[in-house]
This record gives sequence, structure tokens and C-alpha cells, in this order.
Amino acid sequence: MKQELPTGGRKPRIGVLMPAGRIDGNLGVVTHTYNDPEKAKTLFTNIGDCFVYDSSLRILDYSELFPIYVPSDGKISETQIEKINQLDYIFLRGSNYINTNGQWDPITAVLEKTNVPVIAFGIGVQVPDNSDEYVNASTKRFLQLVADRSASIGVRGNLSKKALNSIGIKNVRIFGCPTTFRHCKPELKLRRVDAASIKKLGFTLRRKTHGFQTQQRFMLRTLAERYDTEILCAGELEEKQIYYARSK
Repeated sequence: MKQELPTGGRKPRIGVLMPAGRIDGNLGVVTHTYNDPEKAKTLFTNIGDCFVYDSSLRILDYSELFPIYVPSDGKISETQIEKINQLDYIFLRGSNYINTNGQWDPITAVLEKTNVPVIAFGIGVQVPDNSDEYVNASTKRFLQLVADRSASIGVRGNLSKKALNSIGIKNVRIFGCPTTFRHCKPELKLRRVDAASIKKLGFTLRRKTHGFQTQQRFMLRTLAERYDTEILCAGELEEKQIYYARSK
């Protein structure tokens, strides 16, 4: 997708729809619960969305970022609508929006009051492998509006493209996950690590291991016996309870 600059050559002012975190100085994007352990242990955070959001911002060129938060009733002030309409475009961060559980009516209602273009990439699908149903009515209406405002929608793979094509959205390009472009390098080179050279290891817990919880515990225990192992959390509440308990 070609990012068109505004007339005059200035960098665009962009709005981000429902940002997955906040920008904290040189740290980039951090979760909304960053540096607040008590809040972090009670508020679910999808750390993957936060990571994708940060990676997306690294490949966009802009002068100002305007966060757009939409309340559950979809009501925002006329002043906010006016500010949005003064932006050069709205950025929709990549996530698994193609599913049958989405409740997008409030956000769609706000977008319908605006007239700015939308740039969307990294859109994925989250449905069972054997399903032929990809979206509900709310999600379909939202994605069709995004498609109407976009030159093209960047999706993560063939299944995402197939899902959007099934609801009449044809301006689709396979883009992949934005994290692939995190360092703005056209080619990725993975360095092979010699196991004997590892001194410190990070192990990321994962709750939804689909029947492999015992294997996860075995791997953690085995690696901890061999390496100086740091437990990392991926966002689920149970994992953050373990992380902060260990940090005391």
C-alpha cells in the first residue's frame, strides 16, 4: 500500500483507532497498565496487539498521532469528530478482526460521521479451521466501511483474503503480520544460536496451550535446571500473577 503524503510535502497527521497501548518516550508502545502491577493483575491485556501496534508505528511516517477511543455507546462529541476530520487518515492497527464475535457498531457509527481515509494492514482471521462463517453482521458492516475508505486492505494471509472476498471485499492484498517489518529490513536473517553459549534464557508462559500444559511445565523446569531462566508473561492475568509474585 502506497502511503500518500499530504499536499505540500508535510508529514501526515494520523489518528489511530482504539490503540493497543500508549507511547512512553523512548520505550515506544507500552501497555495501558505499564508500571501499575495491581491494575495489570486485574485487567486483561493482549500483549500481541500491543507488539503489533508498536511494530506498525515503526513503518509509518507521520508528524502527529491522535488516539481515538470510542465508548461502548458510540457517542463522542462534535468537537472530537471535527478533530478526526482534520486528520490526513485513520490508521487501523493490525489484529484478528475477522471473526464472528466482533461488536463494532459503536466504532462504525463514529467512522460514518467522518470522511477521512483509512489505512489498514495486518488484518487477520480468528475462526475454527473448518468454519465457512467468518464474520457476524456487525463485523461485516465495519470491515466493508474500512474497505470503502481504503485503497486496499493488507491482510495476514490467504485465509484472511478468502474471508474478506466472501463478504464482497476485493481490494485486498496479502501483507503479513506487521511484526515482520518491525526493524524495516527487507530481508530477515535469523542467527543460529549455539545452546552451549546461552547464559540467560527467557521463557514466555502461555495459558492457551491446547492440551500441552504438562509439556510447558516440563520444558520450563528442564530449561531452568540448565540456564538462568527468566519467566516472562504474555498478557493473560494468570501469567501476570506469576510474574509479579516472582518479582517481589
